[in-house]
Amino acid sequence: MSLSGSSSSAYHPSSMGDLDAMTGRASRRLKAMEKDLEACLGYYRQGEWAGAQHRARMCAEAIALSSLELLAGWRPPKPKRRDPTLDDYVQELQRHRRIDVPLQRAFQLVQATGNQGSHIQSRPEAEPNHRGAELCTSNLVVIVEWFLEATGTSSDRATRVVAELRQRFATSGSYLRPVSDLARPIVSGDDADTIPEPFARKSPMPRIFADWYQDVRPELRQLLGDRVDALEQREGWLQADGRATPALHVCVVGQAAVGKSTLINCLVSDQLSILPSGGVGPHTASAIVVRYATDPHAEIRFVNLDRVHELRRALTKREPTTDDLAAARILVEGNQFGTLAPAELAVRIERLLDPSEPPTAAHELRVWSALAAIRAGNQTVRQMAGEDLPAFSEGLEQHASGLLAPLTEAVEVGWDTDMLAPGLCLVDLPGFGVASDKHKAVSQRELARARAVLWAVDRSGLTEGTLQELRRIELFRRVASGEPDAPVLTIAVTRLDETAGDARKRSSTKPRPTFDEALATVSRAAEDMIQAQLREALAHLEPAERDRVYERVAIHPVAPVEHRRIYLQDEEEPPRVTAPDLTGIPRLRRHLRSLAAKRRAHAATEIDRLLEVARASNQAPLARRLLGELRVVTPDKSPQP
Repeated sequence: MSLSGSSSSAYHPSSMGDLDAMTGRASRRLKAMEKDLEACLGYYRQGEWAGAQHRARMCAEAIALSSLELLAGWRPPKPKRRDPTLDDYVQELQRHRRIDVPLQRAFQLVQATGNQGSHIQSRPEAEPNHRGAELCTSNLVVIVEWFLEATGTSSDRATRVVAELRQRFATSGSYLRPVSDLARPIVSGDDADTIPEPFARKSPMPRIFADWYQDVRPELRQLLGDRVDALEQREGWLQADGRATPALHVCVVGQAAVGKSTLINCLVSDQLSILPSGGVGPHTASAIVVRYATDPHAEIRFVNLDRVHELRRALTKREPTTDDLAAARILVEGNQFGTLAPAELAVRIERLLDPSEPPTAAHELRVWSALAAIRAGNQTVRQMAGEDLPAFSEGLEQHASGLLAPLTEAVEVGWDTDMLAPGLCLVDLPGFGVASDKHKAVSQRELARARAVLWAVDRSGLTEGTLQELRRIELFRRVASGEPDAPVLTIAVTRLDETAGDARKRSSTKPRPTFDEALATVSRAAEDMIQAQLREALAHLEPAERDRVYERVAIHPVAPVEHRRIYLQDEEEPPRVTAPDLTGIPRLRRHLRSLAAKRRAHAATEIDRLLEVARASNQAPLARRLLGELRVVTPDKSPQP
């Protein structure tokens, strides 16, 4: 997110009044910095690590803003979409005044560990520890000292706090030793570990572990050779498109119309509907991957033009398949239930493939334009979310489940949300029960290699149809195997708000139970029902295998619609529950984030071990740099001895 938008928005004082105003704001921020710095030390003295990290981030933000005003004459405009983050301010500072990589790393680590402290109440699985606070405050020290020197600012309060923090670091070296590559130049000012230019980072460092891995993957291959390939193969990081990511991909699946897309929307955002939940075809026509991104967008990958020619030729056969007819009718008529004969469909597709004759009908013109883009070699397009979210959602729906779905190979959505930040990707798979064999094949292929599955069921629970699909992909057998890569199964019982509403209407007690009470009752009943259905479905397994399945299966009753109502505050549809936790959504979020955090910690440990070995090679500076970066992007990972 650019805070300035263009160079014209940079603020240069042209009068003494402007200068006084700018100096006044900087003075207030200096006082805020001193206050936050002293509060950080106070929390640190008491061992309240979350508070120390939170105030450290606030202090760093005040420094970044003051630096922009004092060093670049810059005034922050009003944000358009969301409140700026520390990263945004640092990027703006980088634009106006070049800052070196160690300082950039320091800001990034304060942002990462500071956010961890800020969100501790909603993320108990990521509870800060002494090491996290040590990392956060040690990097804050270098930021404070840089600011005082660069701006010529004198602050006795800041100097006293920095001196005490340095003394505390000196007496707790056991915490800093595992990250000495990063901490030594930051805390002690020792430049002995400066990375030589050939091995230095040439671009800004991603702050998310999965993005960092993709960014440095070529350097890891250069340094570690085929050990990287072996690691990716063993850990299941390779994706269908050839990329490799240590992020945890959670496949979300279930029978059609159980509310998968609604559930994912609720997990990702309290208010916004990001994924389509309607269209001319199945709600999810192909797999949609939702991952973390600082710039919300949708990335669409189209099919090859040969596929369209194959479709046209298939229509001239005596009996084209149901899938071929549905795809052709969507492209030509805008609806899979159209009435045109196959021969006429083939003729109309031939016209759409003609680059010299654009059609007049609006929906055909849209298809013709997409085919023209494919013909020009633009097989991947990116649509930014921007401020027009309805237009963004409409475009995403057209590609995922609408008019352009037959031309779409894959859809990936990037969204800026804490839910996905630990390296969590949600994969919305086509619902079982739809007519298309192609869609079933997509789901079965993804599930066959999944490490985590979120299976959405309605109030009926594990129906025979659901159990058949589970048996077909041998999910229970894989879960029961006890192997390190055995998948984790989470069962989400959806639409319990409807069940609770029905239960209240049928209740004969006076007074009737509140909606909170009814929802709690049906949630417990749903969990008991799933457990009973599981016992029956697993009766053929050995006791030890059943126990392993029970250990790796989590049951989460949820009410996504009610959760959304709490945050929308719509007068026509007011919330019926009194607190978000009662909907089960916060608990499910914590569970999924915990799974992602465990995978991230394991992946980082594996890379850490390989890099430690590589430090003895002739490329030791590169290994040291990558180790330092790894420990920045995984600040909550406990170091291995």
